[in-house]
Amino acid sequence: MSNRNEKRTAFDEYMKNQRENSTDGRIMFSPGNMEQFNNLDLSDYPRFDFSYMPVLERLDDVYIDLLLLGVWTMMLFLLAYLSFLRCEV
Repeated sequence: MSNRNEKRTAFDEYMKNQRENSTDGRIMFSPGNMEQFNNLDLSDYPRFDFSYMPVLERLDDVYIDLLLLGVWTMMLFLLAYLSFLRCEV
C-alpha cells in the first residue's frame, strides 16, 4: 500500500511542479516529460475482472426505468394525438 502512495505522491508532485512552472496553468504532456513514469510497476494495482451478467439480471436492474420510459412515451403520444384531433383543418 505504501508503494502505491509513493507513486501517487510522486505524480502529484510532478503535476504541482508543472502547474507552477506554467504561465497559464496548463500542463502539456510529452513523451520526454513522462519518461520517468513509463517504467512504473503497476502490479500492486487492482485489475479489472470481467464477469458476464445474464440478461435477466440486467433486466431486473432496469425494469422500473423501462416501465417509466414506456409510460411516458404512451402518455406523450396520446397527448400529441389528442392535440392533433382538436386542431381544425
